[in-house]
Amino acid sequence: MTKKRNDYDYYVTPEWVVRKLLEHRRLYGHILDPTAGDGAVLKAIRNFGYKNSITSVEIRKAEEKKLQEFGNVFIADFLTWQPDQKYDTIITNPPYNIAKEIIMKCFEVVSEKGQIIMLMKTAYLESGDRYDFWQNYPVSFLYALSDRPYFDDDYQTDQAAYAWFIWDGSEGTIKVI
Repeated sequence: MTKKRNDYDYYVTPEWVVRKLLEHRRLYGHILDPTAGDGAVLKAIRNFGYKNSITSVEIRKAEEKKLQEFGNVFIADFLTWQPDQKYDTIITNPPYNIAKEIIMKCFEVVSEKGQIIMLMKTAYLESGDRYDFWQNYPVSFLYALSDRPYFDDDYQTDQAAYAWFIWDGSEGTIKVI
């Protein structure tokens, strides 16, 4: 039996998953989480010691109060949101069903020397339908998680292989062929 998907493809990112990234990658400048959910990624960043200015965008109004503890909050659909500035670090666990669109929008709002960091299933590299996407948006770095995360308290999510996909303008060695 297949489990019903959560509204907006919302699944809480475990703190250890973010901590693993932060042990190997430095965040810098003004940070944006474009699909912030309840702020799990941002909480992990703060708990790791980052004091950077943070902006979050979340489509679900119910999360506004939680997100305010991290900085500026916009209750909006990121795909139609029009920011008044660029961001140095964009980091999120995007909804799988619109991840490609989220990434493309991030390229519009990232600063010239900024970085985009997305937690996604490694299987996202696969699919002939995304081949052209990967040719136009080649990944600079891929940090694969050695453990498979669960995204809910009852350990019922698919527990697939995940990685942090990073775009920072440098030419990576990961090629989708």
